[in-house]
Amino acid sequence: TLIDLRRLFENYESHHEDGICDLKLVEIGSYAMGTTTQYSDLDVLIVPFSNDDNHERIEEFEKRMSLKSETGTIFRKNQLTPLTNRLTNSRLLHGNAEFVLHAKVPIIHGKTRSDVAFDIQIGSLQTLYSSNFVRVAFQLDPRLILVYHWLRTQAEECKLFGGQLGLFSSYHLYMLIIHFAQKNGILPVLMEGYGHHLSSALHWREITEDYGDDKSAISPLYTTDEPDIWAPDLTKQLVEYYAKRDFTKIKIYLGNGRVVKRSTDQLLLIDPFHDKDLGVCAVNYGATHMNTLFDKLKNNLS
Repeated sequence: TLIDLRRLFENYESHHEDGICDLKLVEIGSYAMGTTTQYSDLDVLIVPFSNDDNHERIEEFEKRMSLKSETGTIFRKNQLTPLTNRLTNSRLLHGNAEFVLHAKVPIIHGKTRSDVAFDIQIGSLQTLYSSNFVRVAFQLDPRLILVYHWLRTQAEECKLFGGQLGLFSSYHLYMLIIHFAQKNGILPVLMEGYGHHLSSALHWREITEDYGDDKSAISPLYTTDEPDIWAPDLTKQLVEYYAKRDFTKIKIYLGNGRVVKRSTDQLLLIDPFHDKDLGVCAVNYGATHMNTLFDKLKNNLS
């Protein structure tokens, strides 16, 4: 599917005066991180102006795509419409492609004839850097992928999982797991120990070069054969760690591993690449819901 999408878009050049060119498609989300399930969509990021040696035109494009811009909605529509039409008119899809205009990051939805659902984002480099952040963590300790699948199942059973429903997303669970791992010495603080792989100062191409098994691949600190602490023990430690914390009273910084006091109704997870005040979680009463989840998990351990 990704190969077909690349063939369709990587020779695309907009004829609009504000159009984009030199498109590059990069996997993000669960496929890039190794956390797919049978229900996973293929998440893809279109990087415009991919031949540029710096991010200036991409950053300007992102600003114009922002809904905070007075002309953001019009600009989004001008960019998304020809791309969506190109998809719909291709022979790849089952049905039509559709775009979500007013999401925080605009997305094009579709499903291939082979029944693979996909979401395409355009020009949001923060998404690429945050996907890489999680990918590096899970490369360093593949056991954390199993912890993620376990925690996701628990959130689903509590009816608290589903980003499209306004509930917790995979990324929120990733952040909780990585913070726990950093805080308990399972992983180093990633931005300090592996900043040369993660820094947003890197050109986007530098962080996608090692998406395969090539020269830049990161050697794991742990493997699934580690005898001392296997994933079930990690899940128990995760529950014990968070059951002692009240999410309505804390703010978690993933970049430096700190936890600070802050009264809040939101689940405040601050990753190194997004809003440094509100973080990545916009779930209503997210802090209270996360307290509920870990209270239940703690009781299940008893």
